[in-house]
Amino acid sequence: MTDVTSTQLLATVLILFSALLHAVVNSLIKVSDDGLITRGCMNAVACIIATPFLLTVPLPGPDLWLLLVLSILTHALYPFFLVETYRTGDLSTVFPIARGSVPLLVTLFATFALEQRPGPAGLTGIAIVSMSIASFAFSPDRTPSQAHMRSVAYAFATGLIIAVYTVIDAAGLRLAPTPFVYVIWLFVLDGAFVALLVVLTRRRAVLPFITNHWRSTLIAGILGTLTYGLALFALALGPVAEIAALRETSIVFAALIGTCILGEPFGKQRLMASFAAVAGIVIMHLDH
Repeated sequence: MTDVTSTQLLATVLILFSALLHAVVNSLIKVSDDGLITRGCMNAVACIIATPFLLTVPLPGPDLWLLLVLSILTHALYPFFLVETYRTGDLSTVFPIARGSVPLLVTLFATFALEQRPGPAGLTGIAIVSMSIASFAFSPDRTPSQAHMRSVAYAFATGLIIAVYTVIDAAGLRLAPTPFVYVIWLFVLDGAFVALLVVLTRRRAVLPFITNHWRSTLIAGILGTLTYGLALFALALGPVAEIAALRETSIVFAALIGTCILGEPFGKQRLMASFAAVAGIVIMHLDH
């Protein structure tokens, strides 16, 4: 019982730290002159960091290769939808919708794909976390428009992509001989594939951007590698739906960064949503 509790505590600490780093990384993407190139550079850095470790892990088996291919293809969609989401809507609107929709989607996918069914408290907590985080997106003075609906649609599509690759990665982590095997192969293959796609998409803009922004891009790449690496290990240790919901607290961290560093308004509504998210996390863990 103590070992189980310690494992769950470690998973919680890892995913919360991952959430904090995730908020920092998205803040860097937000202020970037070209978010897609920044994302591509982040993937390239992850590939470079992980490549030497290929010497320490075995080749994936056929079943693991299938999951890796599915994950890579799904991950490859993410930066393009994310950047389009940011381009068509305000960060304070679309980011909460994209991230807030993930826990409930992951719960649905994990229930059918991994047969992980949270209890009543877990479901209640996941619902509260999801709704409170999604509430960041809505303001009383916001008038719905065609552009707003377009940005919301892209945000939900981004959330769907995140939910799909989260479940695929969780399955891959459990199928691999060790989580480290899956993490290394995913970072190398996904990093190389996405970086190549970005180069083919941006072509002439890539080198000038890297020349002018190599420091911030390198920092974003290292932090991006660390945040998803921590998230993957946390997923290997704890229930997928609950861990995914905890990572969405990155929106709370992002709101604080936006307020304290970027000078964005926070407001009573977002403060209340932050407390609601914390309450949801506490309720969610009553199942354990």
